[in-house]
Amino acid sequence: MKKIINIIILILWMIMIFFFSSQGGKESGSLSTGIIEYTVKTYYGVTGADVTKEKLENAVTSFSKVIRKTAHFLEYLVLGLLILNVIKDYRIIGYKELMITLALCCLYASSDELHQIYVPGRSGEVKDVILDTFGSLTGIIIYKSFRKKTIRGS
Repeated sequence: MKKIINIIILILWMIMIFFFSSQGGKESGSLSTGIIEYTVKTYYGVTGADVTKEKLENAVTSFSKVIRKTAHFLEYLVLGLLILNVIKDYRIIGYKELMITLALCCLYASSDELHQIYVPGRSGEVKDVILDTFGSLTGIIIYKSFRKKTIRGS
């Protein structure tokens, strides 16, 4: 039963990534803009400073790319964790476990970027595949680090 739950969680995460990649350029951009505007307004609200239209526009311009690339990295970090968790359920261990996980993450990142070529206002970028793969690798490293600590602590 645990294997099935892990697979379902993985598939739902992959569907979420696909959903975000299916958003057109304008829709995706407005999501990033909304996150930045909310964050800036919250920051200024906490600090008591005035939020002007100019400050919001500057923040959106400054942080848009950072937010988008961070989202790529983090969604694939989680993908790496989830795939590794499923692979572990099948008793594949060691170097093979890591290589299979990383290959699957890179393959999914590549297919995601290929998919984006066909979405209006979006493009497929090799640098995004690289960023996504590094996000996955980070997730794998985190997983393995905690796993080692858990095993040693037992």
